[in-house]
Amino acid sequence: MNQILQIVSILILLSLTFKLKRLQLIYIAVLISTHFFGVLEKQDLLVNGKYNFINYISQIFIIIALTKNYILFDLKKKFNNNFTNVFILYFLFFGIQILSFILTLSGGFSFTQSLMPFLDFVTYIYIFPLFILFKKTEKQEVLFFLKLIIVLSIFNTGIFILNYLHFLNFYTSSKSMIIGNNIERSLEGFPFFFKFLFPILYINFRRRINLQNFILFAISIISIILTYTRSIIISYFIVILVFELISRKNKVNITHKLKFLIFILLGFVFLTTFFNKNINVVIERFSEGTSINNIQNLNSRSEVTIDRITLTLKENPLFGIGYISNNEAYKIPLKTDTFRVIHPDIFWPNLFVTTGLFGSIIFVFNMILLLRYFFFRRHSDMSMIIFLFIIFSLLLTFSSGGDLFKHSLNFVIIISLGMSYYDLNIFDNENKYFSIRK
Repeated sequence: MNQILQIVSILILLSLTFKLKRLQLIYIAVLISTHFFGVLEKQDLLVNGKYNFINYISQIFIIIALTKNYILFDLKKKFNNNFTNVFILYFLFFGIQILSFILTLSGGFSFTQSLMPFLDFVTYIYIFPLFILFKKTEKQEVLFFLKLIIVLSIFNTGIFILNYLHFLNFYTSSKSMIIGNNIERSLEGFPFFFKFLFPILYINFRRRINLQNFILFAISIISIILTYTRSIIISYFIVILVFELISRKNKVNITHKLKFLIFILLGFVFLTTFFNKNINVVIERFSEGTSINNIQNLNSRSEVTIDRITLTLKENPLFGIGYISNNEAYKIPLKTDTFRVIHPDIFWPNLFVTTGLFGSIIFVFNMILLLRYFFFRRHSDMSMIIFLFIIFSLLLTFSSGGDLFKHSLNFVIIISLGMSYYDLNIFDNENKYFSIRK
């Protein structure tokens, strides 16, 4: 039965491709990178059951889409250059990545072995061409594509919850189990665009209190609880706090406040009644972290971070030690986690190792520019959503999630969409398409 549901879901997702014209291949890239929005698990898309080329295949579709559409586009047509500084910095960052890759090869490392880690980090250069693609695509198609990501992310969230609670059995390689307060955790199927979806659902519920918005927001909260991951829960709490502090000057009538409190109380009763065991596990997880020094994960990742930074400062502080695959890690004098130079869960040491001081400074400065741009354009809910999305990504990365590394392609797509959203001047259509304005 589960396989039938998976096949039907995949066919439906693929059929939506025909509703797009210029963005068809971008949509296919998104389907692959999200494992068909949680319908499949990562293992289903591995080559020979062990080689993970998902990110690279998605990039190929994006490159083909850009090449195909550039032939059709009038490149002489002028477009708004509000983001000129951002694009220039990304090109500089890409230049440093290329230089670092060349230095890697000159150090005696294999081209084919170094290419894979290079492609993992190079995705940010797609922001500029994707911006042009979205900019020069018809508004209705861009809006539909954005709406697809929102709706299918809700669909993905539902699949994640149903699998975690064992109502569905899409994921055979890894399951969640609760025995007392001991848990076997898995984020298999967790929505890739959840960072983008959560602020939409929260802001929508916060400003338009009704049963539909409440249910959608409650689903997102349940999804967060079922991760049993402290860093994710804390990050989303901080983002809500940030939004509330930013919105504190907004005048909200008493009736609206009462409705909001009533719905929150009802939601709390629902969660504690039907998910009491899961909430207890979350509480237990936090009690484990009362003494930070005793958290093995934090200690081990701190050691890896210090080791990688120290080694880079010694070998090549300006441009990093390069893109070195796990198969050639033995050539580097590592002290901890010696079988790999690039850690799959820690972004910032990876950034420093691969691009050095120059690349790290440019990347951080660019993130600050993006935050500043969307923060000072809060006349649109969409601006606030992108602003919170960037904060999500940074917080999860600082908490050792490696989020900007593992899900960078999704970050690139959202940022490109957010930029084009402004250049397309479609604020008046927000209510019609996304129901995120008052």
